[in-house]
Amino acid sequence: MRKQLTALVFLLLVLTCLPCAADAEQASSAAQTTFTRSLNAFPHVGEYEILCCDFHLHTTNSDGKLTPEERVLEAWRYGYDAISITDHADAPGNNYDKTYDQASPLAKSLGLVIIRGLETGFQMDHFVVLYLSDSAYKRRDNHPMTGKREKKKPFYQDQLRKIAQAGGYVIYPHPFQGLTEPERWAIEQGIVQGIEVKQGGVGEGYEAVDEGGRRWYPHALDHALKYNLTVIASSDSHFARDRRQSYTLVFAKNRSEKGILEALRARRTLAWFDDSLCGRKELLSDLVRSMVGVRRIADANGKGFIRLENRAPVLLKAVLKDYGVWEQPVEIGPYQEALVASDNVPPKLIIFWDNILISSKDHLLTFHDLGSGG
Repeated sequence: MRKQLTALVFLLLVLTCLPCAADAEQASSAAQTTFTRSLNAFPHVGEYEILCCDFHLHTTNSDGKLTPEERVLEAWRYGYDAISITDHADAPGNNYDKTYDQASPLAKSLGLVIIRGLETGFQMDHFVVLYLSDSAYKRRDNHPMTGKREKKKPFYQDQLRKIAQAGGYVIYPHPFQGLTEPERWAIEQGIVQGIEVKQGGVGEGYEAVDEGGRRWYPHALDHALKYNLTVIASSDSHFARDRRQSYTLVFAKNRSEKGILEALRARRTLAWFDDSLCGRKELLSDLVRSMVGVRRIADANGKGFIRLENRAPVLLKAVLKDYGVWEQPVEIGPYQEALVASDNVPPKLIIFWDNILISSKDHLLTFHDLGSGG
């Protein structure tokens, strides 16, 4: 009888605790309804505001796992200023105006710029298109183009011409297979204007390289410089993002769809990914001048220091050099400062930026006159 009573008491205790467990689970879910935003604030570069953008995303309206509203919230959390959702036309009745309309209310409330977009093409030759409404360009199905003229499917050259005539801004995404004939033709025609040097899930192929913690398409940067293409870094997110983001840094005259389009057409972009920056030398030099402070200081005994200030959200890796044999590697975290002690601070300093690339092989160098304060 005592054993039966003990068992009954134990059962009652278990049943009593079950609502507590459920309450705890509900409390945990409730805690997840609070979201915080990463601040990716760069200093202005002259007249330009630096906007963090992602121009290649997918939602449940095609083969993505997040809704348009969830994509907006996710982008806000990770410090993006502008996004374009570039769904395929997989779902019945889907169009790119639909996705834009679903995402816009929350985006506007959060101050996030959202741009109409789609991904189209054929086989392995894909094209991301921005600034194109469904009323301006009608597509019949998902990736409907063909590489040859035939009756059943539209020829890619004809379709890309229509996209360009409708005002579409065309990017060559995930270029792991290099520049094939369709891309070369579209670049020569001035239809493809941008190329991804980084995409979240970098594919395999002779253009994909894993080096120094960077997984990217280094030759795509060389293509951008050779053919005067806009440098783009995107996520191509289908699932929820992880912690390592890819950003296109847009040098915009104003924070708007038109402002971003003007910057894209003018090629005023850089790529920020995997703790690295890459792009055109002139833009990188301008950005570094705005976001890095370099000056010489000394203590009461005359001991010298080089003081480095990082005013941006980017980790900086550098090697300080003089015009002789002295070298000093240094890392400066986002929004941090560093002091480099030296018995003989050189009057003129060269900085080799280990994680800032101006081509697939070349790094940015900056030159500083410490005699006049950096």
